[in-house]
Amino acid sequence: MSYNYSNGPQVIGDLKAKDDAQRNTIIDFGEDQIDFQTSGSVRLQITNDSVRAVNVPFSGTLNGSANAAENDIMGTKLIGGVFEIDQGLFQNPSVNPVYFPSDDTFLERAGPSSVNYFMAPFYGELIKVQIKSSTSFSGTSLTCSFHTGSGTDNAYSSTPAASVALNGQAANQVYTFDFSNTTFAEGDIYGFSLEVAGGFAGTENIHFTTTVRYNPYYDPGP
Repeated sequence: MSYNYSNGPQVIGDLKAKDDAQRNTIIDFGEDQIDFQTSGSVRLQITNDSVRAVNVPFSGTLNGSANAAENDIMGTKLIGGVFEIDQGLFQNPSVNPVYFPSDDTFLERAGPSSVNYFMAPFYGELIKVQIKSSTSFSGTSLTCSFHTGSGTDNAYSSTPAASVALNGQAANQVYTFDFSNTTFAEGDIYGFSLEVAGGFAGTENIHFTTTVRYNPYYDPGP
């Protein structure tokens, strides 16, 4: 029988250790793998291919946001994913609010219809909407709205799912409506509208860009 037996190269250096009462906080060295355990469960696992948080969410940074990366892998937060960017132009809008076309070949609409919605191939998040016009909107406000409907609807709802308002500025201003954390489900239909306090003059040319992000790995759970 051996006492305090050690085998192989060892350099202890500044390593410090203190026994916990349950003796279940350990570092387990395996074949090309190191497990860090507390309370008898693996919390951090290092292999040749990855560094993973196990049994608990990762909190902290590791060459960027490890917390965000773990959430993205688990499908709980949209970090990477597939981006869809659509651009178009309103010309002389005669209604207020005006509803965005879903393709440059269609005119803007006076309301939700069967020809101006997008379809969500995956769970997604609306990131932002940008507009720019040679018209001055000083002294008024602009409200951009996001509209959704279920996959069985013929058109999305005219009641906004989310809205962002900005103060009007001088001509040629780029307005960025931040919709971060505005999400929708796979199979939903959705679209956008823009409202100007006091109404449009009917002579505006308004360019728009919409940016959404889809997460193909999202798992809604049971």
